[in-house]
Amino acid sequence: MGEEDSSERAGHGWPAPVLQAEQDARAKQGASSAPSSALSPGEPQPSASQSAHLLASRMTQVDFYVLPDTTLEARLAFACRLTETIQRKGYRLHLHAEDEAMARQLDELLWTFRPDAYVPHALAGSEMASQVPVVIGWQGPPDPAEEHPQAMLNLHPEIPEWFSRFERVAEIINQHQEVLRAKRACWKTYKDRGYPVKAHQLAGQEGRG
Repeated sequence: MGEEDSSERAGHGWPAPVLQAEQDARAKQGASSAPSSALSPGEPQPSASQSAHLLASRMTQVDFYVLPDTTLEARLAFACRLTETIQRKGYRLHLHAEDEAMARQLDELLWTFRPDAYVPHALAGSEMASQVPVVIGWQGPPDPAEEHPQAMLNLHPEIPEWFSRFERVAEIINQHQEVLRAKRACWKTYKDRGYPVKAHQLAGQEGRG
């Protein structure tokens, strides 16, 4: 797979989400106009491939962004750019950090990673967490009192057990040995459990102004 600049591929494969109002309207329309879900006598049964496709469409989609850079700083810098892209596309995002120190570092970086960037965000548990589209956490799942996020950017070495509540999950790999080991294990876990996983090879950022 050829490399592309990460500014072009940040957020690749992230179409705008269906708004909840649209989902509710479609569900209501389907309930009033669609026939019973039970198959009528003589109606053809869905094929195995059709059933598998329907199941996959309901599963969390996982995207791995693979950087050639070796530094943890480059990984966090790309995380900020990816967060901005996902948020601009209309997703509510849970940014899952490894620990409180990383969460606070990301909190600062999201204000400063680019002079003209504006990514409204807050730390989980803060007063602003329910009012912004991006919440940074490092412990448990999002607060049930907050509007449910549709996507998660996972910067923790492990996969949180509640990842499947999101429509989309993003993972970032670079060539730092600890990150490589951890995220290769994550890739295997997702694949072994049958989740749709895509890899996006990106050009490096080290040395760029």
